[in-house]
Amino acid sequence: MEVLLSELNEKKRMMIYQLNALVQQQQNLISSVVHYGILGPKDGDHFETEYNICNEHSLQIKCLEYDLKHLEDEINNVTNVNVEQYGVRSEVGRLEIVLMHRPGSELRRLTLENLTTLLFDALPNLNHTYISHNLFADYLRQQSIEVLYVSDILRETLRNSKLAIRELIDGIVKKSLPQVKDHLQLWLEKRDVEQLARDVIEGVQCNYNEIGQTDIGQILLKLCPIGDYLVPPLPNLMFTRDSFSIIEDKVVIHKMAYAARQNEPLIMSIIFKYYPRFVEHLEVIDWQKHVKNSEATIEGGDLAYLGNGTLLIGCSERTNDVAIDALAKTMFDLGILKRVIVVGIPKSRDYMHLDIVMSAVSSCAFTLHGRLATIMEIFEVTPDVINNSCRWTAKGKNVGDVLENLLGKSLTFYDAKTEKVSIKDQTNCRHNVLAIDEYHIATYSGGDDESSITSQMIGHPQFPCTVFSVPTAGLLEGAGGAHCLTNGIRRRSC
Repeated sequence: MEVLLSELNEKKRMMIYQLNALVQQQQNLISSVVHYGILGPKDGDHFETEYNICNEHSLQIKCLEYDLKHLEDEINNVTNVNVEQYGVRSEVGRLEIVLMHRPGSELRRLTLENLTTLLFDALPNLNHTYISHNLFADYLRQQSIEVLYVSDILRETLRNSKLAIRELIDGIVKKSLPQVKDHLQLWLEKRDVEQLARDVIEGVQCNYNEIGQTDIGQILLKLCPIGDYLVPPLPNLMFTRDSFSIIEDKVVIHKMAYAARQNEPLIMSIIFKYYPRFVEHLEVIDWQKHVKNSEATIEGGDLAYLGNGTLLIGCSERTNDVAIDALAKTMFDLGILKRVIVVGIPKSRDYMHLDIVMSAVSSCAFTLHGRLATIMEIFEVTPDVINNSCRWTAKGKNVGDVLENLLGKSLTFYDAKTEKVSIKDQTNCRHNVLAIDEYHIATYSGGDDESSITSQMIGHPQFPCTVFSVPTAGLLEGAGGAHCLTNGIRRRSC
């Protein structure tokens, strides 16, 4: 079966290459047709010639798209995966169910004064945010991917579980100001399901309009300065990648590095513990039992499960070695992971997560920001059975060479042609890609010149990619990319 799959995937790569070439030619022809059409009758012959070629290309493109769809169906039939099976078998296996958060009124809480605290670079235009996010979600649906929304699932979970309601209220109160805890608990207990789901996402500000005129509300207004938040808003919730990860059928609820995101893991914990559709197939694990101090932090943008028991993880501004060690120990004990490959990333907001500088494109290909390609130290973490702990072994700083040695295969690394363009692409989150399937990715738009990483991926002579360009308007202000905006619930092995 492996030989057949290899042949089919090679055929698929060649078809994608032909399709991308035809699409590029088609775009040039359309420009020519428009040009000659404007010039008028004196260039009528040119117009007719270009117009006819354009129509021929359109037909060829449709035929190739049709053949590609049937080839993908054939590959899916060969893999013979149980479609009812939940979990993530690989970061680049066929994506079938994804969790996203449709941005809402929590973004209206952003002001020039609290931007830094809430981890945004600039104020987004909310209309642009909604449009860009919807276009991305619609494209995923067009690829036969089921898109689930956090707020919808949270409401349904709370409607069907009193335990979920209790855990949500307790979690919110636990992280609130000491002087308001008791009365905030009473106030939240009076809220209905719709209100609770809205409160934890959009936040609750201490003012008359939001707290109300009840006796408990009046007390809260005295205990909390007007304008402060009793429940913090979660404008970063749209970056669903960071608050949890799924490895095989195990759910890892993360511990965020900044207080602005403290309630995001709370929401995910409740969803995965009480939402019936998830509970039947997925298990939340307790990795924090191996943490010996409270400094452990870990975020999903640093994790990439490569399948077959190998996890790639960044040690970054947001994820530290304490958390990595605890997660590795937990997964080793469960028999889920065989090893963890740690990439040491400069601790800077510019490189906050692994997926900002490096993302998986296929089982044999990654994006990689060239500026860091030879300075990030890599460690292999394996079980130390004798000492009942983890063994960290330094492997070097040349990312390409080290990963090829560790994974035992030749790898392709995509980047812009020049360092200057690579820096621009990395700043605009274009190394941050979502693999929809092998060599089929989504990333931010804007890198369309011939030197960009997007152009290199589309035009690669051996391993070309199909690339969907996600509009950046209203999304890039939060410093997260296409990978950040999604989190797989079900992915096939590759």
